[in-house]
Amino acid sequence: MALFLVHGECKISVEGSLLVIDVVGPWNLEFFDHLHQELATAAKQLTTKDYSVLLIPRGEAIAVNQAKELHVEFIKRRRPKAVAIVLKYCSSASITQDMCTRIYKIAGIEHEFFEDELQARTWLQKYTPAN
Repeated sequence: MALFLVHGECKISVEGSLLVIDVVGPWNLEFFDHLHQELATAAKQLTTKDYSVLLIPRGEAIAVNQAKELHVEFIKRRRPKAVAIVLKYCSSASITQDMCTRIYKIAGIEHEFFEDELQARTWLQKYTPAN
């Protein structure tokens, strides 16, 4: 049972072998518990286990340390091929970029940052099987 209310919002959609994760921060530990449940549900809709992620953080996209550690362990098990992060809507872009870099490096996941969703999708094409 959660100790606190979920702080943050997420919208997840599946486009063939691409998970699109649109999230509004800041995030607490309870948010990541919720996010992981939503991601597990969405992953069942993927057309392949070789999938990539388009991450669109919005607002103050930062997380508490305990949540970051939990997320690293989650993505190590899920193993996306790559994650493209669009920072265009993020009011904490440099902090978010540093946080994501640490998370994805520790997890061993290819990742890149973009200001434009089209550029992010183009980059992901080399990691994402044709739908």
